[in-house]
Amino acid sequence: MIRIRWIDAMDLFGNGGYFDSECERYIVPKWFALLCNENDMGISDSEYENMETSDRYLRPPILSLMGCTFAAAQRIGISQTVLEDCGFSNPLYQRVFIRRLAGDNDKCLYGLSDTEHKAYKTLVEHIRINGLYWEYLKAEREIMMEAIKQWMLEHGVEMKD
Repeated sequence: MIRIRWIDAMDLFGNGGYFDSECERYIVPKWFALLCNENDMGISDSEYENMETSDRYLRPPILSLMGCTFAAAQRIGISQTVLEDCGFSNPLYQRVFIRRLAGDNDKCLYGLSDTEHKAYKTLVEHIRINGLYWEYLKAEREIMMEAIKQWMLEHGVEMKD
């Protein structure tokens, strides 16, 4: 059984990268390693390319801020109509995970487009005005943790911490 620490799981599902199933170690994505020297793990481009195809490295999907926001809003009772009015009508905004494709390791996937940012901001403002912000934050965190746990369970990965 592969074991991973929660902090590494959060980075893996939030930032991308890889998890070495033999060494039980998180490996930052290439884009993150390039941000500054202290993030650089000394991994070459060819080694990153090898991680794309090797069964040794886990490469789970990325948590979607839009999908987790949508699910959390539903959990606290925000109606489908309100969600659509706020800009959450795109079916892609309703997915908790973003599917990773080859080459995704080269770029950050968790940024929001202008359209996504506007929808997110509109919904969060609606939630705040209605006094549900704390409930929303708790629900969003629960959804992220549940999604990560479920994916790991399905792939034979156990939490260390």
